[in-house]
Amino acid sequence: MSEMHDHAMQAIFEQVLDRLLDHLNQAQRASLQLLIQRLLVAAGGVERIGEFRLLVLHGNDRASAHLLACLRAAQLSLAQRFSQTFVLRVLVPCQPGTDALERANHLHCFDALCLHDDSRVELLLADTDGLRPFDAHVFALQQPQASAREAWLLFGHVQQGSACGLMGSRLWLQLAKACAPAVRGRNGVSALVTAMPHAQRLRLLAWSRRCLRLIEPGRAPAFQCASAMIQALARLQTRMAQLAAPPGDLASRSAVYGCNLQLLSLDELLQHIGQQDRLQGMLGCRFANDAYRGGLHTFTDPPLLGYLRELQAKYLGAAHGQPNISPMQAPGLPADTVSGSNLHSESEQRLQRSYGLGEEQLACLLFAPFVERGARLDAFVRRCHPNMQVALPYLHNALQGRMCPDAVLRWLVNVSGLSLARLQGLYGLRADARALCLQRHLARRDASLRLLKPSAR
Repeated sequence: MSEMHDHAMQAIFEQVLDRLLDHLNQAQRASLQLLIQRLLVAAGGVERIGEFRLLVLHGNDRASAHLLACLRAAQLSLAQRFSQTFVLRVLVPCQPGTDALERANHLHCFDALCLHDDSRVELLLADTDGLRPFDAHVFALQQPQASAREAWLLFGHVQQGSACGLMGSRLWLQLAKACAPAVRGRNGVSALVTAMPHAQRLRLLAWSRRCLRLIEPGRAPAFQCASAMIQALARLQTRMAQLAAPPGDLASRSAVYGCNLQLLSLDELLQHIGQQDRLQGMLGCRFANDAYRGGLHTFTDPPLLGYLRELQAKYLGAAHGQPNISPMQAPGLPADTVSGSNLHSESEQRLQRSYGLGEEQLACLLFAPFVERGARLDAFVRRCHPNMQVALPYLHNALQGRMCPDAVLRWLVNVSGLSLARLQGLYGLRADARALCLQRHLARRDASLRLLKPSAR
C-alpha cells in the first residue's frame, strides 16, 4: 500500500510540475533553469542537493506567491532529474487579525502547489507565540491571542505611546525571534530567500546594525551570515520584552552562533515575479491593494497607522500642541484608498479582531500613563476618566503594590488591557540610557523600514 501511495503521489507531483511549466512563458522558463543552477551551486553540487534546506519567508503579496511557485517548480524539476531535491521550508509570518482574503491566498497557493502532502516541504507559521507547524484549520479560525495583545500593549507603553512605533520595528523584531529556532541547530536551514527587493534588504540590514549599535556604542556589528543578524535581533526582542532587564552586550553575543546560513539573492533571475500573468491564475490568489499592503515586504499598515494618529490627535493634540492630523496623512497611504469614516470603522474592527482592544484601551496606550512612575497618569485621568480623579492616590498605591480597594484594581486592568503585575512593572521601569535611546529609535517610523513602492515590471 505504501509503494502504491508513493507512486500515486509521484504522479501528482509530476502533474503539478507540468501545470507550472505550462503557465510560464519562455523567459520565465529560462529564468527557472538559471534558478536551478543557482540552487545546485549553493548546495555544493548534485550529490549534496538532498541535504540542502531552503527557508522562504512567504508574505501575502503577489511577488511572494510567484517566488514560491518558482521554487516549487525548481524543487520538482530537480527531483525528476536526479531523484533527489532540496527541502523547502515555507515560513508564513502571521500578524494578529489576519483577514479572510489573506488566509484564502495562502491556502489556495499551498493547495495549487501541493505542498501539504510532500515530505520534502515543511509549512511553518510564525506568530507571537513563536514558530509552529502551519495548520490550515487553526489558521482559518485564528482568534485574538492574549500573548499578542500583551506584547503589543507593553511595547506601546514602553515606547510612551508612539503610534508609529506600534508597527514596523516591533514586528520585525518579533519575526526575527520566531525565525531564530528555524535557522539554528542540527536541523537548521542552509539558505534563506525572500521576495523582498534587494534595496529593501539593504535597508533592513542597515536598520539592524543601527539598533545593535545603540546597545553597544562604538561597535559596528558585522554579521557573518543571515543567521547572525536574525539571532541578534531575536535577542534584542527578548531584551525589549523583559522591560527593565539589565543592559547586555547584544552585539558581541550575536557573534557566538556558528553557522553559514546564506542569503540567496535571486532578483536578477526572477525579474518577472510580481507580474499579473497566467501563473497567478493557476495559484488562485487575489491580492487587494497590493501597492501598499505588501505582506512580507513591510510590516507597516498605513490605514491602521492613520487611525492611531487620528486617536492621538483626538486625545493628545490639544494637550501637546499638535495639529489635528488627518488619517489620510499616514505615510504610504494612497489618497484614493478609503474615506476617513471607512478608515476609522475598518481599523477599529481590525484592532478588535486582532487584539480584542477597544478605544478605551487605545487611549490609555497613547497616553502611556504608567511609565516613569505614573508621570502622565494625572493627565490621562483628567482627559479620559475625570470621575476617577478622586481615586488618584489609590491608583498610585495600586501601581506600587500597596493596599487599595479592589474596584481600583479592576479599573486599572480593564482600562489598560494589561494585568496588574505588568502595570506595576511599567510603573517601576528604570531603563538605562542606552535602552531609552533604543526605545526612541524604535518608536520612530524609520524611513529604512518603509515599503518601497514596487516598480512595474
